[in-house]
Amino acid sequence: MSNSPIVNPNDGEFFYQLQSKLSYGRSPVKIEALIEYDTLENISLDSPLIKNNKFKIIKGTKWFDFLPFNNSFDFAVSKNVKDTLEENNIKGISFFPITIENHNEMEYFCFAVTSIAGKILNLEKLNNYKDDYTEFDIKTWNGSDIFNLNETGLIVCTKRVKDILTEKKFTNFEFRVL
Repeated sequence: MSNSPIVNPNDGEFFYQLQSKLSYGRSPVKIEALIEYDTLENISLDSPLIKNNKFKIIKGTKWFDFLPFNNSFDFAVSKNVKDTLEENNIKGISFFPITIENHNEMEYFCFAVTSIAGKILNLEKLNNYKDDYTEFDIKTWNGSDIFNLNETGLIVCTKRVKDILTEKKFTNFEFRVL
């Protein structure tokens, strides 16, 4: 475990990685964009997905609040998730609607993470399983509720976001302590 003053599991001030749950037994709908885009880049405000927002189902039959992308770590969220985050004035994201082929009645949204904090400081230790927590320079964080870490695809959120999403009992997502 890390001895970092940045992330201390005893002080209650956690950051979490937010991700769509990879549930194979429940057959969640998994989607893929109809256009090609750089799946290794975070979705930003200039993403081609904003204008070309058409997706198709790759597999699955059950609709959940979080829909994983087939070819990246990104995901779409239901209108209920979007509305809840907006009603709670969550900072660091901007939503845009998507259309899912043959399912125009379903309202889902992708989001661009608009806030980025610094790089992972203990990447080598994490890669060698010598640390359990991801460290970054807290001074590089602008206070946003949701943000990316520089040069990663990680979507990071605060405990506040975790509490809101957990309380509402949204489906098909999980948190990992950063």
